[in-house]
Amino acid sequence: MFVGVGLGRFAYTPIVPFLAQAGIDPVEAGYAGAANLAGYFVGAALAHRLGVALGAGRAIRAALLLTILSFLGSAAPLGFPWLAFWRLVAGVTGGVLMVVGASTALGRVAVEARGRAAGIIMTGVGLGVILGSAAVGPLADRDVRLVWLALAGLSFVASALSWPAWRDGRVPGAEPDASLAAAPRFGPAVLLLVIAYGFDGAGFVPHTIFWVDYVARALGLGPWGGLTWLGFGAGALAGPVAVGVLADRLGFGRSLIVALLVKTLAIVLAIVATAPAPLMLSAFLVGALSPGMSALVSARLLELLDHRRHGRAWGLATLGFSAAQAAGGLALSSAFAALGTYPPIYGAGALLEAAGLALATWGWAIGGSAASRGR
Repeated sequence: MFVGVGLGRFAYTPIVPFLAQAGIDPVEAGYAGAANLAGYFVGAALAHRLGVALGAGRAIRAALLLTILSFLGSAAPLGFPWLAFWRLVAGVTGGVLMVVGASTALGRVAVEARGRAAGIIMTGVGLGVILGSAAVGPLADRDVRLVWLALAGLSFVASALSWPAWRDGRVPGAEPDASLAAAPRFGPAVLLLVIAYGFDGAGFVPHTIFWVDYVARALGLGPWGGLTWLGFGAGALAGPVAVGVLADRLGFGRSLIVALLVKTLAIVLAIVATAPAPLMLSAFLVGALSPGMSALVSARLLELLDHRRHGRAWGLATLGFSAAQAAGGLALSSAFAALGTYPPIYGAGALLEAAGLALATWGWAIGGSAASRGR
């Protein structure tokens, strides 16, 4: 999660204001960000099959290596198409690591600890945001290429440290079972959760692509752009464990509804706030409830389904999430190109989050607790 999502995806946001050094304007930077989201969709779509064909360990190791290569490729100042291609590659590997990595790890944890474990897994995202942001400030002023090389170095170190742990194995749900159809059917509670997760994915796209440029340039707050993005990283680091502990006590369904409500309000705050403190709060809360949301959704699916079906359901959820993000990234980047202003973009994000909240509440009302397993 640190390499594939924390660095591979979220480290891009604070780099956006500096891409002019490489001849990339803000509109092109937005489209390159959308390419990363499209790649995430492709990776999520292929992840389960790759895990089955190669084994979980080999699939994860290959994705780690390709992520490192994507940073090295991005360091070459060869224009927008070149950068967009490597952002696409980083998106593919992030999707693979999210689906195969998270499902494999959760499958090896006792049921009573899965809320905390899901949170711990996702803290890698926040750590990546923080270290990636820390690399941008001192390096980008000198040369933006140094930032990409620093990200490649961080990814190499993390991959090397984790390499021995990824012994080859099968992906959960890959074993044949006559009781399951080739394409298992999921009930309305699961499907509503999957769709709600997709709306969530599209809803916070403005924070993940435009945030630093919005705060630093559009609002005229300069260095506060990078500082508030560190707040996003701090939230992403603390949020998953916090929501995991909460979910172990309150229940995954109720916790998910509360999280979506808070996230919606945090995006609204980004529209009405102009001072650093509330903007920092908005970034922190959205950061906390980004990987935190992934932890809650994955664990909620495991509550509703048996473990064998969880791997496929989590793959479907990640696929829907990434499709919504890719579509949202393209649509919102196009809207910004046409409008040239950010508040309507964040307003659209808040409406998408609110739709996810409504669907998640409906799904919880249908699905109930773990007693409704299989719905």
